[in-house]
Amino acid sequence: MRTGITFLLLLNILLPYAQVKDLKFTRLTEADGLPGSPVTAFLEDDMGFMWIGTTAGLCRYDGYEIKPFTRDQGYGISNDDINSLMQDRDGIIWIGTNAGGFNSYDPSSEKFTTYSHNPDDSLSIPGDRVRVIVEGMDDILWVGFDNGIGLSKFNKKTGVSINYDPYVVTPSVGARAIRSMEIDIIDENRLWLGTTSGLISFDIQKEEFKLIGHPLMSINRNGLFALSQIDENRLLGGFFHAGTGVYDISEDRWNGSTSYSLAPLRIFDVARKSQTEYWLAARKRGVAVLDLSNGTISYLPSTLNNDRTPFPGFTYTVYANEKMIWAGSKHGVSFATLEPPRFSFDSLSFESDEFGVVTDFSGSYDKIYITGIAGGLWEIDKETGESKLISVADGAPNLLYHIFEQKDKLLLVDNGREIAVFDKHQRVFKKAVIGNHIDPDNYFDQIVEWNSEYALVPTRSEGTYKLNLVSHELTPLYDPKRNSDLYHSDLLVDEEGLIWISTNSGITIYDPEKDSISFYAPSSLYSKKEKHIHVLEKQSGAIWIGTSNGLVRLKDGEEQLFTTLNSELTSNFIREITIDANENIWIATYKGISMIDPITFKIKNYDKTDGIFYESGLTVIDNDIFVGSYGGYTRFSIDSLDSDRATPTIRFGEFNVLNGSRNLEKSVEYLTSIELGYDENSISISYVAPTFRHPHKIQYSYMLEGFDSGWNNGDRRFANYTNLDAGTYTFLVKASNRDGTWGEPRSLMIRIAAPFWETWWFFLVCSLAIVGSAFTLYNLRVNALQRKADQEAQELRLEAFQKRLTELNATPPDLTLHFDELNSKLNNQLSEREFEVLKLSLDGKTNSEIGDELFISTSTVKFHLRNTYSKLGVSNRREALEYVSKTS
Repeated sequence: MRTGITFLLLLNILLPYAQVKDLKFTRLTEADGLPGSPVTAFLEDDMGFMWIGTTAGLCRYDGYEIKPFTRDQGYGISNDDINSLMQDRDGIIWIGTNAGGFNSYDPSSEKFTTYSHNPDDSLSIPGDRVRVIVEGMDDILWVGFDNGIGLSKFNKKTGVSINYDPYVVTPSVGARAIRSMEIDIIDENRLWLGTTSGLISFDIQKEEFKLIGHPLMSINRNGLFALSQIDENRLLGGFFHAGTGVYDISEDRWNGSTSYSLAPLRIFDVARKSQTEYWLAARKRGVAVLDLSNGTISYLPSTLNNDRTPFPGFTYTVYANEKMIWAGSKHGVSFATLEPPRFSFDSLSFESDEFGVVTDFSGSYDKIYITGIAGGLWEIDKETGESKLISVADGAPNLLYHIFEQKDKLLLVDNGREIAVFDKHQRVFKKAVIGNHIDPDNYFDQIVEWNSEYALVPTRSEGTYKLNLVSHELTPLYDPKRNSDLYHSDLLVDEEGLIWISTNSGITIYDPEKDSISFYAPSSLYSKKEKHIHVLEKQSGAIWIGTSNGLVRLKDGEEQLFTTLNSELTSNFIREITIDANENIWIATYKGISMIDPITFKIKNYDKTDGIFYESGLTVIDNDIFVGSYGGYTRFSIDSLDSDRATPTIRFGEFNVLNGSRNLEKSVEYLTSIELGYDENSISISYVAPTFRHPHKIQYSYMLEGFDSGWNNGDRRFANYTNLDAGTYTFLVKASNRDGTWGEPRSLMIRIAAPFWETWWFFLVCSLAIVGSAFTLYNLRVNALQRKADQEAQELRLEAFQKRLTELNATPPDLTLHFDELNSKLNNQLSEREFEVLKLSLDGKTNSEIGDELFISTSTVKFHLRNTYSKLGVSNRREALEYVSKTS
């Protein structure tokens, strides 16, 4: 059932309706971790990360966090002013900089290598201002420079550069300033160069340049900043002064260039949107779309204060694939998903776009009825789909909250104070005479079915009324003086005819046959405040109870509590509950709607990213779900809910030991196992499933086989383990998609070596030593009679040894150790575990007894004692006892 309209009014939401079909952008700025701006380059690598180049440094974004790779962070990149990014077939990332040549980054070793100009080496690159890098055949990279240098053919294996000068085909030095480059998609031996002097082709085999003419060449307005090959015969060019143009390769001419004007359209970058459309980085104009079919350019709306639009103004680069659009500007990054929402939105016309919101639905017969605030009543024919608006001008009330449908009429809650009756056949409205029993300041927002004679109306200050379905007279269900809590928000009638009423302090249960009242408060809710019940619904012998602090399922006297802590619920504030024909439980919260499987209780969540803009009204009609929102509603068939089959891919991040980075031979992402020493038994590992569309819907689960008894679920992207015993462990981690489908787990084997005193060879050495000692003692015993003096010396040594043992095992005096007091006298303070071990040791317990009491191994006890003795400046237990005795 529902109480959504009540909370809508209490919140006093006055937000205008936004067109859901518009792209919804997300922004990233320096406040989010960008090294700086402007943003000049994008690269989506083969692991799903987005690399972002700025004039202040390089960084990587995983959908959650930005990781900088700058010189200030200690990385070996030659220059932080980034111009271009490219990943080659081997997975190496190449970074063109503005003043440091270019760099390669190997993700497996996490190392940068710099290639820069050396004036004393003719085989080095010809300059350090690299604008563009593309991968050619074999091991060749083609590098374009932008400081009067030209083109370089760079061999990745040898590091040798062969340099070419486009100046030979044009007297303009702009020919040497290469801003963009494409390898022909048909002829791999032809390069297309976009220069500030226009388009130049380069025959790789013949090593020949050719300048392509342009209508604006005579006035030097044909500077080409962006290139993309449309198909085998066409190139799209983005010009610095002349907009866009299409070059016909076979006809050797430009078509459709924008003429130069006093306010030229300047294109800095292009990215394909579809077969006939391109995204444009239109410098001062922001992000635009070019339609090749008619040559029109349209601009995306953008304002600096609306963070759901791209940044306005100076835009330097765009990147797009079939799922996402990314734009880099002087303010930062803007990106949006291109995939349509899972559910479509149906707009309605309201008297006021500011207040217009759908509040309820009904469709028990041949029509679907929709109510709204500042709108009226909509009627949709189920068979034909024809929609009619019965507006305020037609007599419909302006503030309709709820529909109670009968065969020939509708009872409508009008402004929370009155009931309007709509005659379906005569199509007229009239006010119901509800009598003088209800206070005019009271409020109600729904009418609930009871029996053939009466319906029930819960109110906010006078309890529950029964509504005569013929006379429309309202009378109290029972004497309100019998119930101290008269704030009634929802109710249901169970299979036994009992009426369950939600209140501020729990649930009132009224038995109409016995005229008796009882009370119930869910025991799984812990405080009086949490006993505020919002909504109730029944399902197959169970009652679902919605509260501000979770969802309760009550069946056969047993409660089951669902919260954000123990389930996939996205919010604990439950606003509405309804049940579909398949017995699925649907709930509405401020974060969207959720579906709960009645058998497995698995939860699927749907929100704005799916096209759900819930405000009020969650209803099942036939086999469709209806969700009310500002400006309209969402409708979808339950049978159309296909699960997202694509599951996230886990990538490992950092592996640390004892809160410090562990130097591994490779990045942990490229390892299958890690070997650790016995003193490296406290570890942490981070992981992530890179995603930019629904990161908040990704859930993670991890476990360490050999330590954890089960999976640890949640949204945490790291795991910590301390004081692991020696042995072999397997770390497993997996992620689920937005529908809760789990992917295959990634695994990492971790081996922790035993301390040397627990190894087999140490035991062997000790055994040999014992045998040798026994043999020596035997010889000493045989020669004892002949060497009396030696025997006496041996007895003295034995006596001294026994005295030593007596001292070490002596019962200590009654000492009271205080952790903070002892640590205050130490320069190197004891940990809590070291203090526990010391205290038990001074109490006379053996190492084995200490281990049993603290659930640690004997070797770990010895390890802690060594550390403790070192911090106390002593060498054994007796000296430790003397130290503590003096200081206590």
